[in-house]
Amino acid sequence: MISAFADPERSPLGRSFFEPPAAAGTAGLYEHLLPRLGGIPGSLGDLRALWEEEDAALSESEAAIADGRIRIEEVPEIDLAVVRVPESFGRDPHSIAIHNATGRFRVLLLRSRRYEVRYRYETWIELVSSTPAPRIDLDPLAADLSAEETGGARWEFDGVEEITPSLRLVGAEESAIRPEAFRARIEGFLRDRLAAR
Repeated sequence: MISAFADPERSPLGRSFFEPPAAAGTAGLYEHLLPRLGGIPGSLGDLRALWEEEDAALSESEAAIADGRIRIEEVPEIDLAVVRVPESFGRDPHSIAIHNATGRFRVLLLRSRRYEVRYRYETWIELVSSTPAPRIDLDPLAADLSAEETGGARWEFDGVEEITPSLRLVGAEESAIRPEAFRARIEGFLRDRLAAR
């Protein structure tokens, strides 16, 4: 539900809150949300419009993982979860459902020829309970993958300094790279970079 406050299309703060020069970014969201947090648990019914869509997406993803429609394979030596999403699922699975189903901190989503590599939030902070493998800069891999794409499509990586960075295709719906070849490229790159540390 809190994520709805950060979405300009759905936020109770209004679209103008996010428009320059008034846009306050993350600091402004904290200033507006912190005083409201105490009242949220008692107002869940009144705030249903802010959370029910995401809650339904989470439940749908959890059910698809439980019944095997969405399959997760772990590659522990490179701290990677490979998530195979069937075309029939209709959307990307909810990240919390994936995170609850695997302890891996790198996630590769494979859906037909649509792919994404994500670093989980926990790789950005210092954990006491475990030590995630360090983030690896995927910019060099993005450049190599871009050279294999067609029609001006290219791969972009947000950067290791972002909270939840991802490597994703820009300029096309689907990649020209076959799924197993893409997975092999990701795994090979991570193995090489971890071995070099």
